[in-house]
Amino acid sequence: MAGRIKTVLEMIKFEHSVFALPFALTGALLAARATQHGWPTLRQILWIVIAMVAARSAAMTMNRIADLRYDRENPRTKQRALATGALSVQFAWFFTVVAVALFFVAAWQLNPLALKLAPLAIAILFSTRSRSASRTGHIYFLASRWAFHRRRRGSPSPADSTCAC
Repeated sequence: MAGRIKTVLEMIKFEHSVFALPFALTGALLAARATQHGWPTLRQILWIVIAMVAARSAAMTMNRIADLRYDRENPRTKQRALATGALSVQFAWFFTVVAVALFFVAAWQLNPLALKLAPLAIAILFSTRSRSASRTGHIYFLASRWAFHRRRRGSPSPADSTCAC
């Protein structure tokens, strides 16, 4: 049992969740500072941590499922739990569903807005899970940010300008 737990924690890179905690908690503190609701309670901090770890665990597992065929061929990744069969793909899907459910419970416990935004958060996490989707998604995201920023400043969009390329 302890070996299986260790394998799951390695699959989701749990240590990275620990390193991500300061970012999640800083976000909570910045949000609290910008509102009139005061600082988060210990109960809210607990649910924020649960939501962050659950969402990250689901996303990492989806990444492992999406990249399984690449992981089997890559010398650096062929020893991962799904690639070796130490964990089954069926278990990975079950784990993902449980992690997403836990994320939704945590969002529900936080507040109605968190629950309303939870599907969007999961959609964003899952939309960038495969290697090709990740590249495309990041390019689209950066391009849309650039276009928004340029429009906001009153600058022409790339379609309005001529390129000497």
